[in-house]
Amino acid sequence: MARVLPLAVVFLSLSVLCNGVLRPPTVNVYTTHPVEDGKNNTVICHVKGYHPPNIEVDLYWNGEKIDQVQAKDQTFSVDWNFEWMKFCEIIGDLKDAYSCRVKHGDADAKEYMWDPMF
Repeated sequence: MARVLPLAVVFLSLSVLCNGVLRPPTVNVYTTHPVEDGKNNTVICHVKGYHPPNIEVDLYWNGEKIDQVQAKDQTFSVDWNFEWMKFCEIIGDLKDAYSCRVKHGDADAKEYMWDPMF
């Protein structure tokens, strides 16, 4: 019992310290393969390096929100930065525009565009 209490105090202190730090996310929007017209592909929105974990991430196709989106579990690293990935299957078309809209904490939502050249 004597060892458990100091560990609990350390974890509680870390939690309080980390909750006071706002770290905005780094966002990347990309596809698993170079886009080819008519070929199956996956568009991914990878959000990382943020704290606290309250975040909204949505994928858009030509300005319309995509409802059929899958997500990986939200994870965190030893420094309490969080990471999340949302993705969906697409049929390639270089005329399409994909974007990821991210709202973190109280900040305004930001939109990140997919660049088919990368």
